[in-house]
Amino acid sequence: MSSVSVVHHAIVLSVRISLFIFCRKFLLDALYRNLRSLSYAGNGPMEATQSDLAHPSDNEMELEGLPRTLSSRNTEGRSKPAGSMSTSSIASFARGIFPQRHDSNSSVQANLARSVFALCFEEGCILFLLVMCQALNILDGRTRRTHWRGSLFVLVFLVIVFIPLVQCLLFTYRA
Repeated sequence: MSSVSVVHHAIVLSVRISLFIFCRKFLLDALYRNLRSLSYAGNGPMEATQSDLAHPSDNEMELEGLPRTLSSRNTEGRSKPAGSMSTSSIASFARGIFPQRHDSNSSVQANLARSVFALCFEEGCILFLLVMCQALNILDGRTRRTHWRGSLFVLVFLVIVFIPLVQCLLFTYRA
């Protein structure tokens, strides 16, 4: 291996590590914060207002309201309109999506999921970077090919073997 090839490998490895750290620290925090705000928003952009339901556009089909549950029929002697949800049901739904348990098992699961997502994102970015390097003829061909094969192997292994195996293990030992 020549010194130029070693430098090229070091550059790709440093980009790989920095992408992983960036994804793990900043991207996942931003995604988590955005998803959390979407799930807790009472009047988000995805929810339809009463005026939207009263005047559907020509391309949309108006659906009937959802059936009422027993708890919504018997609450304080009056029934709620069809399709409305009580605050407690929204809170229980949000707790189901974002559990607030602080035991070590859930933090290990969360850290594992975040790390695997960061690794998959980083490998996809490296593949894109290698394609761009090929188009611009920046790195040595042998270096690009080596990292291309390694990234493809890691990404395929994660998607086909590791992620399903971890899901099965987490679902099995969660109960």
